[in-house]
Amino acid sequence: MRIPRWVFEIDREMSESEGPFMWFAFWKTWEEEQQRIFS
Repeated sequence: MRIPRWVFEIDREMSESEGPFMWFAFWKTWEEEQQRIFS
């Protein structure tokens, strides 16, 4: 599975600022996308 470019954008920004909360929001969005694509 190819990782979309925005994952790296988020990673770079988060390493500078928000931290764990942003990762949680990111993974919830990611899971919903996966379910929508594969359902």
